[in-house]
Amino acid sequence: MYRFFCPFLLLAAAIAHPFTSSAQNNRLESTGNVGIGTTTPVVKLSVYGAADDSAAISLQSGSNSRFYIQQGGSLLKIGGVTPGTGVINVLNTGNVGIGTINPLGSLHVATPAGAGGVIAQSTYGLSAGSGAFLRLYNSGTPTAVNQRLGGLLIGTNPSGTTLRTGAQIEAFSEAAWTDGVSQPSFMRFLTTGTNKVSPEERMRITADGNIQIPQGAQFGTALTDKFAYDGKTQVHYGMQWIMDSWNQNGPTLWAAAYGGMKFFTQGIPRITIAGDGNVGIGTTAITGYKLAVNGEAIFTRVKVKPFSGWPDYVFSKDYKLLPLQEVEKYVKDNNHLPDVPSAAEVEKEGLDLGEMNKRLLQKVEELTLYIIEQQKSILSLHQEVKALKEEKENITYRR
Repeated sequence: MYRFFCPFLLLAAAIAHPFTSSAQNNRLESTGNVGIGTTTPVVKLSVYGAADDSAAISLQSGSNSRFYIQQGGSLLKIGGVTPGTGVINVLNTGNVGIGTINPLGSLHVATPAGAGGVIAQSTYGLSAGSGAFLRLYNSGTPTAVNQRLGGLLIGTNPSGTTLRTGAQIEAFSEAAWTDGVSQPSFMRFLTTGTNKVSPEERMRITADGNIQIPQGAQFGTALTDKFAYDGKTQVHYGMQWIMDSWNQNGPTLWAAAYGGMKFFTQGIPRITIAGDGNVGIGTTAITGYKLAVNGEAIFTRVKVKPFSGWPDYVFSKDYKLLPLQEVEKYVKDNNHLPDVPSAAEVEKEGLDLGEMNKRLLQKVEELTLYIIEQQKSILSLHQEVKALKEEKENITYRR
């Protein structure tokens, strides 16, 4: 019976009275504080090492798997299977490093090449309200516009201590907030340009959902395929708002599509611009025409210029005017005026307004010449009639 209770008596004695192993500087105090490597434990468990990484606790399961907690200088190292290397490292400033012993921020995660990076996973079943989130929050409520709410920086760490930003996403207040009532915000997207070291804003999404891009920013499907115009560049397959050199009132919309453009409403192409610049309204069959319109059109003014061969030549001295007898015969034989298209030709080929106006003016000018000639004949007849009357009156008077 005495031998059975002896270990318990020894443990009770150790708790009641301090126990020290002077050879190893270990101590179990009556307060419950335990010292390993020190005889003056100041907390429940004090582990002392004379050199960096020598103050460590090893947790082992099996013969090969170890998990270390150790302190080296100003750094607490947790994890790892090799002493001196921690998976989680905590500086005495409070910065925590995962995969790095030199955390440059409150939390610094370093992953090897090809690793998945930081993962946030929701364990709830998928639904409209499920999903994992990365939350960035600030204290307080915005009191004015342009108060930054948070962001994401993307770049490099070339020296191990210097961070270089290549791209950036930021969220700002768009006005003062009324908490729970009105909380307007906008987002900025920034990249660092060629021969630049600071990110610049490339796009903004406003509180109302409007999207803003800087003047001269191009967007499209092939931004490297460009052409020169007005001393600037424009992508073959994209758009931009930019100032024309001859107009400084405001930026102009430049849009390009190498093969052509179509503008739809209700799923139907209403305006088509072919690759050769020909335009169709209400039709895509515009081959051979600069402008093709399928349907009615109304104009307040139409001007055609330049137009060669305008028929002022009718009034030249060497112009040969057809005798009216020949015109009469031509009309009887053909049912239309000379040099004027027939009804069958118009129905088949359409009507060239510029050319038709030219021919109509030609006929008006010819008609004017006919009238002038007829007026001369009428005056001549008047004079002959007058002379005959005077001669008749003289004969009557002599009798």
